[in-house]
Amino acid sequence: MKRTFVIQVLLFLYITAFPATNINQLFHELKEEVSKKDIYIDAKYQNIDSLRKLLNDERYMNNLHLQFEIYQDLYNEYKSFIYDSAFSYAMKAQGIAYELNDDHKIYLSKLNFGFILISSGMFKEAFDTLKTLQNTVLPDTLLRDYYSLMERAYLDLIGYDASQFYVTKYDIIKNRYIDSTVNAYQSDPQYYLYYSGLRYIENGNIRSAQTTLEELIGSYKLDDHLYAMAASSLAYVYLCTGETDASISMLIEAVKADIRSCTKETMAAFKLAELLYEEGHTKEAYFLIKLAMDDASFYNSNLRKKQISSIMPVIEGNQLNTAENQKRLLFRYSVATTILSILVVIFLFITFRQLRQLVRAKKNISDINSKLMESNKIKDEYIGYYFNSNSEYIDRIEKFKKAILRKLVTKRIEDIEVIINNINPHKEREELFTGFDKVFLRLFPDFVDQFNALLKEEDRIIIKENEYLTTELRIFALIRIGIDDHEKISKILDYSVNTIYNYKTKLRKKAIVPHDKFEEEVMKIRPI
Repeated sequence: MKRTFVIQVLLFLYITAFPATNINQLFHELKEEVSKKDIYIDAKYQNIDSLRKLLNDERYMNNLHLQFEIYQDLYNEYKSFIYDSAFSYAMKAQGIAYELNDDHKIYLSKLNFGFILISSGMFKEAFDTLKTLQNTVLPDTLLRDYYSLMERAYLDLIGYDASQFYVTKYDIIKNRYIDSTVNAYQSDPQYYLYYSGLRYIENGNIRSAQTTLEELIGSYKLDDHLYAMAASSLAYVYLCTGETDASISMLIEAVKADIRSCTKETMAAFKLAELLYEEGHTKEAYFLIKLAMDDASFYNSNLRKKQISSIMPVIEGNQLNTAENQKRLLFRYSVATTILSILVVIFLFITFRQLRQLVRAKKNISDINSKLMESNKIKDEYIGYYFNSNSEYIDRIEKFKKAILRKLVTKRIEDIEVIINNINPHKEREELFTGFDKVFLRLFPDFVDQFNALLKEEDRIIIKENEYLTTELRIFALIRIGIDDHEKISKILDYSVNTIYNYKTKLRKKAIVPHDKFEEEVMKIRPI
């Protein structure tokens, strides 16, 4: 007991030792962790790939019990990472569970579905699934998961439903489930302390919640996922006691832990953005709210995206205003400094300074002109191409309209269906891609060769006959002309954001340059 008290005191002193002036240092450490995000995700995918390969092993192909375990492992890898994949593997595991007629596996599969449905905001479907377990005698390991899921479901539902009538009703049910959860986890000290801390928070016993959560973090070596949850809860406790700096510190630790564990189904970054914004750290809040939205989009959670969207425009607008004010202030400082410098050096080294300024100005102008020429060349080529394409498209629409009108006039209705069926959207999109490829290669005739030079020899891309650019090349061609947003690229190419990310990740792995320098090297490929 004495040891635990000492640990709690040291933890509290460590956390509260960060005054507001050190927020920048803490945030710098967070950004360093964010910069490693792709490394953690690559490692995550490697682990997933190793699990997938087991499914092709003869030992697993002929053993449904082993297949179920692999699908369960894959679900666990994806459940807080990518919703769609988690749903797919939960479905496969459930199919095997029913095929085996194994009650334990069937119950576990239903709990899996409950979690991912709650995470995506599909509350009705989640409750329908979990209610099938209400009158079931579950083993202890599944019973505690059931209680904690029901508690989580009502907690999220309270945050989603603004009606006070239903919030009060849900809150009563939620508290019953958290009591059951605490009792069910008595044999697991880490989760027992975590849920006990949550129960103290719900009951308004903030001091006991603080003591319990500090003991959990200070006395146990937690995995990143549980640490992130405990740190987020403790951050809320510190906020309730007015210790804002300590709350920010713990939320930063929670976000870092989420990044390390590749947890995309999370609210820590969102809560940190809200708190930083309220404390006047607009720039940092803007960075965090974008990170939170990226995670929600990556996981594909409509619930999280809706919650984040409620505050994101406010932070973005404030960030733009701050940036404009800083620009105006910088301009005034620049003018004042320039005038002062001129007054000081007007009779000293005037010729030398003017010469240096002239050389520097020429270099800047040369660099700017080079970039403008490149930008104008790209703009002119694509404007010309798309004007021509649009003109042809309008002509086709006009012919289509006239043909339809002729059939209507002659009352040959059955021929209209034939005309409509001749429209091939897939072919139209392919022609659009071909046109884009031709214009791009006219601007960057050596792009394919220079791009391949960045890859290992055995992984270089070979262009087939009558082909201009492959999908991988087309993605980086769009990036080269300035379209680097994953969502925009996915809409242009008619792929999911996750598919675009996978294409980019695979190519970075094949590069002979460092992964984080690959796109920078692609941007160095010059047009004619």
